[in-house]
Amino acid sequence: MDESCFDALVSTAENLDWDPGSDRVLVFFSDAQPRKRDVIVTSGIDEAVERLRESGMNQIHLVIDKSKFERNYYDIMLIPNPSNPDEEDIPGGTYDIFSAGREKPGEGRKASFEGLKKVLMSIARTSGSIVAGSRSSNPYLSGGVKRRKLPDSDTSRKIVDLPKDGEDDEEEPSKGNPFQ
Repeated sequence: MDESCFDALVSTAENLDWDPGSDRVLVFFSDAQPRKRDVIVTSGIDEAVERLRESGMNQIHLVIDKSKFERNYYDIMLIPNPSNPDEEDIPGGTYDIFSAGREKPGEGRKASFEGLKKVLMSIARTSGSIVAGSRSSNPYLSGGVKRRKLPDSDTSRKIVDLPKDGEDDEEEPSKGNPFQ
């Protein structure tokens, strides 16, 4: 089942009462496939990316089902870092919501509290070092997150539709993690 993931990201970035000059860190959790078009983001991923870019976010951390849905978020993680847009992406990353989880027969994968705690600690360390390394009240990662590359030299930044449950995925899974 899909969820209003892009709507949630954009709504949070645009509608929270951010203090002027505050560090805008967005941490998002979902184990579902994002709807491509919805109530707030009506025209798809390109609109979501543009609105997130314009919102002034400093960091975006996505805790998602990486094995199934990471490809749906590539364009968001490729948002340029305004402090160095030609060479760096927005600080943050993607994390597996099922980190250190377990699978039970008939129930599928389950996230574990300890695994999610480790993910949040990692995000806190990353965010803290970004803020500590900044020189302004609205910091960006000093040293940078080098431009991420899509697998297979795909530079079009196009989201790939994933097969629905029960359909065969004719594409080979990507080799490596472009977010590391």
